[in-house]
Amino acid sequence: MPIVVEVLSGSRRGHRVVLDKPVVTLGRHPDNDVVFDALSETLVSAFHAELREQGPGRWMILDRGSSNGTWAGDDRVTRLVFEGRIEVRLAQGGPCIALMPLVAVPAQAADAVTRPDGPPRAPFPGVDPLVVAPTLDTHASSFRGADGGDRAAHAAPAATPGAVAAPAPSLPSWQRPPSFGRPPGSAGDAAFRPGMTAQIRSVAGELVRRSSRRFWIAVSVLAVLLAAATTLLALVLTGTLDFGAGGPATAKPAAAPGTVAATDAATPAAATAAPEPPQAAVKRIVEENQDAIFLLGAEVLGRSEGFCTGFALTSRILATNAHCVLEMQKIWKVLGDGLGVYAYQNEHPGVKHRVQFALMHPGYVEDDSDAIYPDIGLAVLATRTDRHVRLAPKERAAELRVGDRVYLLGFPGALNNTDSPVATLTEGLVSRLTDLTQRKADPASAVLIQHSAFTTKGTSGSPLFDETGAVIGINTGYYRGEAEQQRVDPVTGRVRDEVVTQDLQNYAIGMRVDLVHDLLLLLYERIPGTQDAPAPPAP
Repeated sequence: MPIVVEVLSGSRRGHRVVLDKPVVTLGRHPDNDVVFDALSETLVSAFHAELREQGPGRWMILDRGSSNGTWAGDDRVTRLVFEGRIEVRLAQGGPCIALMPLVAVPAQAADAVTRPDGPPRAPFPGVDPLVVAPTLDTHASSFRGADGGDRAAHAAPAATPGAVAAPAPSLPSWQRPPSFGRPPGSAGDAAFRPGMTAQIRSVAGELVRRSSRRFWIAVSVLAVLLAAATTLLALVLTGTLDFGAGGPATAKPAAAPGTVAATDAATPAAATAAPEPPQAAVKRIVEENQDAIFLLGAEVLGRSEGFCTGFALTSRILATNAHCVLEMQKIWKVLGDGLGVYAYQNEHPGVKHRVQFALMHPGYVEDDSDAIYPDIGLAVLATRTDRHVRLAPKERAAELRVGDRVYLLGFPGALNNTDSPVATLTEGLVSRLTDLTQRKADPASAVLIQHSAFTTKGTSGSPLFDETGAVIGINTGYYRGEAEQQRVDPVTGRVRDEVVTQDLQNYAIGMRVDLVHDLLLLLYERIPGTQDAPAPPAP
């Protein structure tokens, strides 16, 4: 049966979706059914929780080992069986969502009640919203039936058609479901209890009056601002006001007749230009480099699919990751050397360059250990491109510090499209600097960058720009952690503990640009013909 998911707070407040599938996933990762904003909803994990249908009108919410937990009221839950509407919060301080199986919504309630934006409230006076008590490991016995199996968070005995069974007297008001049933003796399925129509009209009228007042207040404020702006513009154009650099706006007196003072060396110099605003700097970085970003993909049996990101160092050389080069080699092993792998230029549909061959860092090793190797690779194109990035010199790279801001421009796996590639921009901070063994190192050896820019599969090989627009590093992946979580067998009802692997996208890693410089020199030494006007160093 379908289930309604409504976001009650956070950046997606008011978003409501009806999903008709047995398993519904929630989190910040784009592959989820209900996706939360990756930049603002940072308390929500990439794969935070999932909803599983247990039967008609009966669902279970499972926490998927999230970092900050799933909460019902003041209790953290790992699993919760429910019937009817419940409210849960993804992390304390995170977004609140309402979950409602459609089978549990009375027809007349869905037709008659319109919920305003904001936190949910009782649709009629005297009716409490439904909040189901959580199912916790520490209180599991209170939510099990006599046979030891799980039962719903509240009882749902059989009822006569058109009526809702009253909750047990022992339940507090905050656990009781809203009563939408018609009174005994009412005729027809759509009949309301006496006075309900008047209550609905009263609530609707109040909403209309509030909306009207807010509208006219907004119009009045805009009118005042427009009048003030018009007056100010008129004063500036007529010369009455002069906004001088370094001082407040002052009235300009009329110039007295007389000789013009000569300008000599003692005349103070004009004020220097104001620093570039942060937003303008970010836009400039994107505008200067968007044509130098490429989606790396393969074309096999008439189908194309992207797998990594690359960026142009020269007119024919792209930088990417060593593990991306390994993917290219697997394709060439099937199709033949230099066939089937292409670089699709960002925001230029139909423009692609065939990758002729590739080189990976000699220190990179593919194994199952937890060791980190220099994950740097280069791809050489068969044709030339007209744009490339600016690589920060090694001296500037050694000045990188924890707390510096970085910007990533790449192609997340769920969003890449070889027919019309459009890169995604994320930003973050450098959160740790170590050597490749993850130990403290001097600035010259601290080439492993840990950063908080959101990453996922497909952003491997994306450039990391500093605030000047120079490439300071290259993204390679993210850390993974293990967590224990409980899973419930939907058939037997048994609970078992499992160890699951979590992708920690906010703990991303990259390689400093020093390693790119080294591999580029190695390519020039091995294949001299590839050298072609290397990118100028950042000023």
